[in-house]
Amino acid sequence: ALRQSAHGPQFFLALRHIHEPDIARHLNIQPDDFVYHHCRTRCLDGLPIVIEYTYMPLDLVPGLKKSQLYQSVYAYLRDVLGYKISSFHRIIRAVAATEEEAERLEVAAGSPLLELEQVGFLDDGTPFEYSVSRNVGDRSELRGIFLLQEDVQLVLYSTEGRALILQTAQLAPKTTRTTLGVAVLTLRRKAEL
Repeated sequence: ALRQSAHGPQFFLALRHIHEPDIARHLNIQPDDFVYHHCRTRCLDGLPIVIEYTYMPLDLVPGLKKSQLYQSVYAYLRDVLGYKISSFHRIIRAVAATEEEAERLEVAAGSPLLELEQVGFLDDGTPFEYSVSRNVGDRSELRGIFLLQEDVQLVLYSTEGRALILQTAQLAPKTTRTTLGVAVLTLRRKAEL
């Protein structure tokens, strides 16, 4: 069960100018534009597992209230504002906990955290959210399923600057009795990557 952190409110919501040019660049707005900024600590079974920092352009998300943070911000965007969320672009890396994060997450300062940095996009390509979450790795695990609705090109990057590029149109699903329920992908005949 999610609970409020012992180190203050689970949610912090502020309306402010952004001063970080990187955040403005990710949201495709000007550095002096207003954004909603909320920070929250999520807990599971009595232990804090993640701290999240989220930024949303004020002009794009009118009327956002703290009460929506207790529900689903994405449902608010979809059901109230009529937006269609299209994709999230994510970068995953290891980072060290700051003093404040260590206190909120109940770990030692400098402890390793798994950081997920993401930009969310609407179906017209407009970025609607920039967020960074920092997860305590030994208290939870992250699992992902990527549902591809159409033929797309996937690119996997390594820290050495190498990339693996897959065109999903060149992959064909294969199911046998021994792989029933397991997606096995093989290249179509004469296909090249």
